[in-house]
Amino acid sequence: MGALVRGIERLSALLAHVSAWAVFVMMALIVVDIALRNLASTSLLLTEEVCGYLLVLVAYFAYAEALKKGRHVRVDMVFKLLPERLQARFDLVFCVVALIAIAVVAWWSAVMVYNSYVRGVQVPGILLTLVYLPQIAIPVGMAALLLQFLVEIRKLVQKA
Repeated sequence: MGALVRGIERLSALLAHVSAWAVFVMMALIVVDIALRNLASTSLLLTEEVCGYLLVLVAYFAYAEALKKGRHVRVDMVFKLLPERLQARFDLVFCVVALIAIAVVAWWSAVMVYNSYVRGVQVPGILLTLVYLPQIAIPVGMAALLLQFLVEIRKLVQKA
């Protein structure tokens, strides 16, 4: 089981690295586009479209690593006042509820990608991108988050 947990945590880290590189590519595209506009009175024309796709990837690919490192959004104001044992129980309940919600989102996002693929839907932009290509980031990110929640639940159960 330890190898599986390490594999899931490596997957989370890998997706976070891909996310970081996507931010770098977005920055580079924007800088090049600005330079071209100012120096050559032209544009790449695809910067806005590609950066939009990359922004989706950045968000969804970073979720699992954020959970792993404890950086997801939390409301700690009241939570920190509770005894540690009660905090652990609340964490476990939260993780189970979140796991169920993420499973639903992962499933329906996969259905969305499949439907886009089957229909051959294209983005009406310069690149005429097939919609399912940028959409793939959503179920992949949600699946990684789902797996990371399983790891977190396992850790919480071992603590209890």
